[in-house]
Amino acid sequence: MAEGGIKLGNNWRYESMLFPDGFGISVGTRDVYNKNYSTGNDQFSWGTRNFGFSLSPRFGYSVFRNFLVGIDLKYIRNNYSYSPFKDEDKGYDRGKGYGFFVRKYFGAKKFTPFIEGEFGFWSLKNFEHSTSPGGGLYESTGKHDLAYYGGAFGYSYSAGSRFKLNLMAKLQHTEVTSPNYSYYKELDFDSALVLSFSYFLNRKEKL
Repeated sequence: MAEGGIKLGNNWRYESMLFPDGFGISVGTRDVYNKNYSTGNDQFSWGTRNFGFSLSPRFGYSVFRNFLVGIDLKYIRNNYSYSPFKDEDKGYDRGKGYGFFVRKYFGAKKFTPFIEGEFGFWSLKNFEHSTSPGGGLYESTGKHDLAYYGGAFGYSYSAGSRFKLNLMAKLQHTEVTSPNYSYYKELDFDSALVLSFSYFLNRKEKL
């Protein structure tokens, strides 16, 4: 089985870097204005420009009837730049990792419920150019390691012998640590709706 989908929600908040799922592209801007008290007019203060994308293919194999095991690959990146948009005002957030999942279908009807369990490992990196209190420019890099586990439940619609459309609610618990700080630890719990499309390469009777 090969599968891909989209997460039905905001993919570019910090929390979504911990819980990327599906394929997507995001383009956005943010402009901040302050009032000029001398003239009474709004005055541009600073802004950002963002471009991001995520890739999350899944591959599974049916070990017996209505039961799949597979691997989950994920990559997400968000590039951004600050006003006045010079080379030293650019940065990015990047997450990449892998996981494993099992899925159990309850029956083989047109609409079939299923449950899923998964676990995996991640690494996150943030890079940007920063300015020191003395006015000097330097490169700032942050790294984090993640371990997650979670599950999902939902319904699958069979659009033919090889195609399935899945809508699932996913729950995930993530533990975040930093290799640079031995005392740092963060625990996150997230949920999301995911719409995915499955293609079975060699659908046999046992499925």
